[in-house]
Amino acid sequence: MMPTKKHLGQNFLNDPEVSNKIIELANIEPSDTILEIGPGYGVLTQEIINRAKKVIAVEKDQTLIPKLQKKFQGHENLEIIMGDILKIFPTLTLSSYKVVANIPYYLTAYLLRLILENPNPPQQMTLMLQKEVAERICGSTPNLTLLAVSAQYFSEPTYCLTVKKKSFNPIPKVDSAILQITNIVKKNEKERTDFFKIVRAGFSQPRKLAINNLSSKLELSKNDIIEIFNKLGINQKTRPQEISVSLWKKITGYLAY
Repeated sequence: MMPTKKHLGQNFLNDPEVSNKIIELANIEPSDTILEIGPGYGVLTQEIINRAKKVIAVEKDQTLIPKLQKKFQGHENLEIIMGDILKIFPTLTLSSYKVVANIPYYLTAYLLRLILENPNPPQQMTLMLQKEVAERICGSTPNLTLLAVSAQYFSEPTYCLTVKKKSFNPIPKVDSAILQITNIVKKNEKERTDFFKIVRAGFSQPRKLAINNLSSKLELSKNDIIEIFNKLGINQKTRPQEISVSLWKKITGYLAY
């Protein structure tokens, strides 16, 4: 059994069929640079370095670093970095790249925002994460979440495959899923800032009406927001999770200042 550290959310994939599916979905070309987040014991790393021109593997668990270095000794296209990806990523100089990652639950929202908001986002991301989180990211009205709006604002997430918990060691409490994120669009800082200021205000109290949330948090006239909703054909009794990403963009266009 592979030693794990619970505080790092470690569950190592040990199903070859799932590993092959991740590699297939990653669409790795011989000219690609791949950022692998959380290589663990290198199950995916081996397949990635066989296909890509350059691989940067970032691992937080320092006890795994010597194991990875020994396993992949002599592979000149692999760079192993020890550290927290949330701190390491902003320091990386990457031009064109793709991301392959096995993400623990506690890291998902932070990491997605960090990478997608970067001035130089990846071409695509192939992620292993908790099934429930993957479903939320791919959600649609009337069950949108702030996480889903955030991901779909920048990209097109696709739920690809459910991965049963028995595919991991140790076995986690819940199933996982493979999520593919493509068509990632670069947004300028003002555009991002305006959009998330409006959306966070709208989702400040998800069970309340979006009009009331926006009026309260943005300190704007409720009548002005009602007028905007009427122009966009949005019912005044609509809650934030019932508003599509495209409509949130239009609302931002009216309210950004």
